[in-house]
Amino acid sequence: MPLLIAGDEIYTARASAKAVKLAELLGMPVTQARQIYANFPETHPLWVGSPPAARLTSLDFPKNPDVVINVGNKLQHNSPQPIVAREAKFIDMRIDSWSMGNVMNTEVPWLRTSPTVLTT
Repeated sequence: MPLLIAGDEIYTARASAKAVKLAELLGMPVTQARQIYANFPETHPLWVGSPPAARLTSLDFPKNPDVVINVGNKLQHNSPQPIVAREAKFIDMRIDSWSMGNVMNTEVPWLRTSPTVLTT
């Protein structure tokens, strides 16, 4: 069961339509954790809401995602429990490379060097 986490780099890159296309192509439910902007349309059928406790386990669906793709979100832990379960494969796609792998064990770090790359 995969899950996509949408982050503010999507808004910055003006790539909301691309995030929707990716989620639809992969059939992945989408959430957003602690963000300023609405990076994915909350009326979309793949939107599952934001995790109320800032951990994916607090979502009603999906339970226990096995693959998590983070697009444009700098995840930060604010408790002893990680946002993403350690058992899940984690793919991190962001512009900010400095913090990639600092908080989450990352299976695939996917660095985008400029916001315009996400929109092409």
